[in-house]
Amino acid sequence: MATISVANFKMLADSIAKQAEILKAAVGADGSDPGTCAEGAQHNIDRIVGFTDADQIAALLTPAQAALSRIASTNALRRLLPELLRALDNHTGGINEWGETNDVRMHYLLGEVVSWLNPARLFPPVVDPIATFEVTGAGAGTYTHVEDIDTTKYGKANLVLETTASIGAGSLAATITCVKLDGTTEDKEVAVTDSSASGAQFDVGTHDTDMYVGVSGISVSGGVAGDAFKIVSEIERAIAL
Repeated sequence: MATISVANFKMLADSIAKQAEILKAAVGADGSDPGTCAEGAQHNIDRIVGFTDADQIAALLTPAQAALSRIASTNALRRLLPELLRALDNHTGGINEWGETNDVRMHYLLGEVVSWLNPARLFPPVVDPIATFEVTGAGAGTYTHVEDIDTTKYGKANLVLETTASIGAGSLAATITCVKLDGTTEDKEVAVTDSSASGAQFDVGTHDTDMYVGVSGISVSGGVAGDAFKIVSEIERAIAL
């Protein structure tokens, strides 16, 4: 039997992730999530605690608390959605190994559906910003590191330079020291178009080929005081049912 294609694998895995997204939004992570099943379960607990009859409280409180525990989103996801992932794991000879061989990552929510996925096999949510840079003069500025991708939970991602102020006339090139999944670094130069409006985006490296988990430094050539930008990660791909 031929192993599933990468395209078909992504289609199935993304559908499971989209189901997880919908369920998580409806179920709620805990009783404080408004408009969710978990909130309703918490209300039941609160109502029972307010009863005056001790026998009624004794009869109803424990099952109400158990219901909230079962409803909590991670529990719900792991009860309802893992079967197809287990089947894909068996079919591919191991999703973690197959995914590494084929350079395939899955949506981060699948890490809540099953506990055995290698974090490197999950593409992360957006990290915004990873780092910022404010130009103070030609070839000079202030670099601030904010937050890298959490590699205990997720793998690598495409990085983007996004301007946070209107860019002045003249050349501006940023050299981004990017951190790879294995901890090594490499520099990528990003040419920022002069007179770009705030919010303009430029890929760091080649999209879907050069992927990273963080930034350890930024330097610039050119630019004028007031130019500013940040580095953010992108969601690798949209998911659909």
